Amino acid sequence: VRSASPLRWPARAAVAFLAVALVSALVSPSPHIGFFGLYLWGTGWLFWLGAAGAFAIGASLGPKDRRWLLAGLLVGAVGSALVAVFQIVKNVPTAGLSLYDGKQADAFLGNPIHLEALLLGGLALVLGRACRSPLRWGAVVLLLGVGLEFTFERFALVILVLLVLYALYAYGARRGATFALLVGVGYGIAYLGGGSGLGSRVTSGTSETTFGLRLRVWLQGAHYLLHHPLLGAGPGQLRTAMDSSATLSFYQHVLAGRALTDGHDIFVEVAVTTGFLGLACFLVWLFGTVRIAARCGFLGFAGAMVAVELVEPLNLAILPLAFLALGAATAVRWRPAEMPSDTAHQL
Repeated sequence: VRSASPLRWPARAAVAFLAVALVSALVSPSPHIGFFGLYLWGTGWLFWLGAAGAFAIGASLGPKDRRWLLAGLLVGAVGSALVAVFQIVKNVPTAGLSLYDGKQADAFLGNPIHLEALLLGGLALVLGRACRSPLRWGAVVLLLGVGLEFTFERFALVILVLLVLYALYAYGARRGATFALLVGVGYGIAYLGGGSGLGSRVTSGTSETTFGLRLRVWLQGAHYLLHHPLLGAGPGQLRTAMDSSATLSFYQHVLAGRALTDGHDIFVEVAVTTGFLGLACFLVWLFGTVRIAARCGFLGFAGAMVAVELVEPLNLAILPLAFLALGAATAVRWRPAEMPSDTAHQL
């Protein structure tokens, strides 16, 4: 906030967002939930403080620390992919290693959508390296592709198409096609190894089961925001907003026994829980940082993970990692002499 770099404005927006969110939490119907978040969900004000702290840590990293961060993110992504392979191959009933809903790999993240986000981030992180040196990084791409297929999540296909298009644009047809081939082979290996669930989910899914409910939540969130525009419902309290404004016809489209605890969109979540004030500060923080960050692997990692959270719930493991990488992307640009190989075309 006090530095002379262009990062001071996104940093000030982050601090302003935290201040607005804290006030929103304190004046909300449930201040304790606003501060800590719902039990077993945890996306209250403390969660956003952690995300901002991760962002600040990333922005302060030197060249050696950034190399450690790169290695750590890769270990997390590759290790999670290996656990996903083990889950599908062994299908053990052990608590913590059993398949999600009996068929989808989730590693240790509790839900395949969070594993999907981490593995997509890993692919974006190594995209540039895999395009320039496919023999060295091909095995990593293959393994991440196998893990992604084993999640059986459909939205990953959309992000993968965007990553391939970027690879073709930034590295040329031959190198970009090599990256696409590696991902495709990974999916093929997973399919032949027992990962046929993705195809069945794609063919059996309908607009009602995929985005129908999400659209209703977003529209209902917009309706609530119009009536509580300043500070919203309080961090982590989208369920409070839904319960106070949704009609019976809205809940007729919600599966029996299911509680709506998240907006399934990061911007809807921020808007409904912190109001227009919080949303404005958050947008300046996020997009102001993207504008000044280096176009590097860290930015790709953050972008892929945040893209998943455009249609999925917030998560304690995913979003802070995304902001950590986003902060590191700014460090790459504003200290380029320290790590020149991590600048241009590292996505």
